Amino acid sequence: MLADAGVTALAPAVWGSTYLVTTELLPPDRPLLAATVRALPAGLVLLA
Repeated sequence: MLADAGVTALAPAVWGSTYLVTTELLPPDRPLLAATVRALPAGLVLLA
């Protein structure tokens, strides 16, 4: 039961870190790159 709570808490943290990377570390004039970086992790998880 504790493992389920840990996994549940981990998902928002991972999504939040993806948002932080796309807003702070990527160049602001490349919206397609930012969209790709934000969508790629979720797409890879769905394919796995």
